[in-house]
Amino acid sequence: DNVVEGMLYIVENWWSIHSFDLYTTKMGIGVHLKSVCAPIEDKVWLPVSHQFKVNGKFFGFDFEYDYFATTSDYKITINPEVYVEVEQMEVIDEKIDQIQAKEIQQKQYQQKTKDNKSKQLQERLASGKEITNKELKTLVKEYEKQELKQQKEPEVIENVSFKIDSGAYKHDSAYWANIRPIPLTKEEVTGYVKMDSLSEVERKKEAGDTLKASKHKGFQPWDILIGDSYKTGKHSNFKIHMPMGGFNTVEGWNLIYKLSYGVILQDTNKTRLTISPTFRYAFSREVFSGHLNFKLRNKKYTFEASGGRYIKQYNGDEPILPVVNDFTTLFMEKNLMKLYERRFVDLTFSKNINQFLTFRAAASWAQRSELFNNSDFKLIDWKSVEGYTENRPVNNEIPSTEFPTNQAMIASVGITTRPWLKYRIRNDHKMEIHNSSPTILFDYRKGINNVFGSDVDFDQIELGIRHQLKAGVRGKFDFNFRGGLFLNSNKMYFMDYKHFLGNQTPFVTSDPVGTFRLLDYYKFSTSDKYFSGNVHYQFRKFLVTNIMVVRMAGIKENVFVNYLASPTSKNYTEVGYTIDGILRIFRLEAAAAFQDGKYLNYGFRIGIASNLSVNFSDN
Repeated sequence: DNVVEGMLYIVENWWSIHSFDLYTTKMGIGVHLKSVCAPIEDKVWLPVSHQFKVNGKFFGFDFEYDYFATTSDYKITINPEVYVEVEQMEVIDEKIDQIQAKEIQQKQYQQKTKDNKSKQLQERLASGKEITNKELKTLVKEYEKQELKQQKEPEVIENVSFKIDSGAYKHDSAYWANIRPIPLTKEEVTGYVKMDSLSEVERKKEAGDTLKASKHKGFQPWDILIGDSYKTGKHSNFKIHMPMGGFNTVEGWNLIYKLSYGVILQDTNKTRLTISPTFRYAFSREVFSGHLNFKLRNKKYTFEASGGRYIKQYNGDEPILPVVNDFTTLFMEKNLMKLYERRFVDLTFSKNINQFLTFRAAASWAQRSELFNNSDFKLIDWKSVEGYTENRPVNNEIPSTEFPTNQAMIASVGITTRPWLKYRIRNDHKMEIHNSSPTILFDYRKGINNVFGSDVDFDQIELGIRHQLKAGVRGKFDFNFRGGLFLNSNKMYFMDYKHFLGNQTPFVTSDPVGTFRLLDYYKFSTSDKYFSGNVHYQFRKFLVTNIMVVRMAGIKENVFVNYLASPTSKNYTEVGYTIDGILRIFRLEAAAAFQDGKYLNYGFRIGIASNLSVNFSDN
């Protein structure tokens, strides 16, 4: 994987690339690359044509991608120091002219430091003397070091701009057939016919013609059931989300309906305002609930306000997806999701102080009430299962997690920093380079007593770091460490505890680095000090990937270790093995859990391939 084979042609005596015809594979996808270079301003050889052919399979379907481009009108700036030296130097290849290269090396005066060696090489080049290939590499490395010092560790490592000629879509297939060095394919001819028709529609539209811009006819009755979006103005739109629903033992069957309206405000930051009401009905509880969300967002800050009456998992990070809970409840008779009700107002604010530092703050007031099971419906009645458990988490620190209706005013502040973050710029759009810097975060959370009737009183701090490093031969090493403590826990309810991302379902629906595979959701939750560590390593070759056919199909193997230290966890540890990239989209895991080094249990999990980086959320 990633090994390149083919032909690379070098310009005689100039050490420039003339052309290449190469083939490689990436994750089982074949990539065929061809390129031809030409001298620009009779000095520098740069690409003037590119041809890429990519093909492979995804989930059993064959696909093929062809790309061809020509490049012209280069505008280049030459480093005069380098060019003058290159123009007059003669490079001796040690592998071809071994005797001559040895004579040159014997004539040199061997200096002790690399700086003196580099200075001597530059002096020899200036005088037009011969230099060996090895010495040339030393000189090039020295130039690169000097450039990096001058740039002071560049934050932007690539800046690319391109634009498409405004008349590109107005030319017909005859034009392109005449200008292109290779003939149009059948698919391209068909595509240009369609493009000609679309261009005609756009032309008439600009001229005031009454032709419709699209086939959309506005609101239709069935949109209530399937959802749709509508443009309501030049900078605004309205959306009906597809209705969602599911089942849990607290609500029975439920129905969720969401609308949203978005508009771009005409300010210098192009702030977008989104207003989203959400409605929910619980059939067994016979209760309507919902909330209203306002969100202002631009490149500098995000402000969000929401309020209403709604249910929530005890762990605010929502570790169980509703659809997964539907499956485990109805088919496995395991009601894992534990819920309570909030009447709330939430405010959150985040601001990018600079490109390396983000500040965030939040405040929340809520009246919280305990909920109980209202339905025992099940699709499969397992004789080996005693039935649904009560809607009350089980925890080792306290004998019972029941609580009276209470009010809570909770505020938090935090900072996230990525001190060595790097960027690429494409058409003036700045894009972060993933994993170019570790992410370090600090959070402080406080339960404020006697404010708006609040009866909670606690202080919590947390520090975390996460990063991915390249290790070994195309290996990847990920780690995620978090630790914290409660400075005081004078008055708390169970939802205020520190909870961890456990999992007792057959599926892994969250980030594979940072979540546990077999951990109980609430058993080790704590109001004291804690530490969690997740380490994940991806091999190039390990067990089954030693077989080339398997490796070339994009299959990866991983091992991971998850660790939790809390007052009752007894050094809880998970060790696991993963086969990643099955049919390109699935991941199969096996894990075993231990406490104080003693075997506890094991399990198998299925998830989405880690390279797809899928983020799940409950909308």
